[in-house]
Amino acid sequence: MKIKLIQNGKMPTRGTIGSSCIDCYARDLELIKTTYNTWQIKYYLGFAVQLEDNQSLDVIPRSSICKKALRLSNAKGEVDSDFRNEITAVFDVVGDVAKEINIFYEALLQLDDLEFYKYLLEVEKSYNNNTSTDKIIKKDKHINAITIIKYSLSKNITDDTPQDQHIIPYESIYLINERCCQAKLVQNIPFDTQIIHNIKQTNRGSYGSTGNN
Repeated sequence: MKIKLIQNGKMPTRGTIGSSCIDCYARDLELIKTTYNTWQIKYYLGFAVQLEDNQSLDVIPRSSICKKALRLSNAKGEVDSDFRNEITAVFDVVGDVAKEINIFYEALLQLDDLEFYKYLLEVEKSYNNNTSTDKIIKKDKHINAITIIKYSLSKNITDDTPQDQHIIPYESIYLINERCCQAKLVQNIPFDTQIIHNIKQTNRGSYGSTGNN
């Protein structure tokens, strides 16, 4: 499989020779407020691939997902052989962590403009110190509030970080440069479709039932 690294991207790794998947690392993350007032985190994996025509790449959760407040939105991402952009993985934020993000978001919107933009300038300064490529947009308060939360989620918060900088438990999501998902190379079997008028029946029931008691 041919891999092109994106700037600041990290080469996927295999844990052991027996690993069926490669581990993918978060190059960056984007916080998304959906039209349903839920939250998602989009991880940029830092690489693109050039696959053979009969290949695809499955993006799937790591086993550590059971310890996170995240669920891969489409259960399994399918990268087709002719897709050439950076691979990403979008996770739904669930449980109390989603509530905490929403509380922080609403609290930011309640700040008066002077307090809000003072906070925003501090975030911008921190981005610049970390040579981030993010651009702070100073027109939309909603977008800026999400930018502030994104920065807070991106920080390497540890047990030594002051409590007032903990927006959510740092172990509840994947941080930048951490392994956030896996990818598995799949060999696809070419197939054609054919319209028929009758389908041979079996004893199988519906919805996963075998038809047997």
